Amino acid sequence: MLTLEDLIPLLCVPVDPEDYELLIQADTGDADAQNDLAQLFLDADRPDIALHWLQLAVEQEHPDAMHNLATLHIKGVGVPKDETMGLMWLAKAATCGHAIAAQQVAALHSRQKVE
Repeated sequence: MLTLEDLIPLLCVPVDPEDYELLIQADTGDADAQNDLAQLFLDADRPDIALHWLQLAVEQEHPDAMHNLATLHIKGVGVPKDETMGLMWLAKAATCGHAIAAQQVAALHSRQKVE
């Protein structure tokens, strides 16, 4: 069995000791930690790994992860650019109570009415 200390040098991004607990929590299935860990990988320009952690959090209906996934699809970061998929995740995030996503969806609806 490997310890976390054995794995840290093998990681593809630098991990500060204060983030060790985050790794452990994400690995045990904590959706908040999975979303936060995904952000660390996005900040380190590793969207491929971030997507893995976002998907795990999304499977638990984590609104922030859904909103982050929407942003990645809309911008085409780590995934092919797909505004339809991004809008789907944005709507799901709004439905799950994400306040910013709800405002973005409302703005899109009001913009559609004007056109």
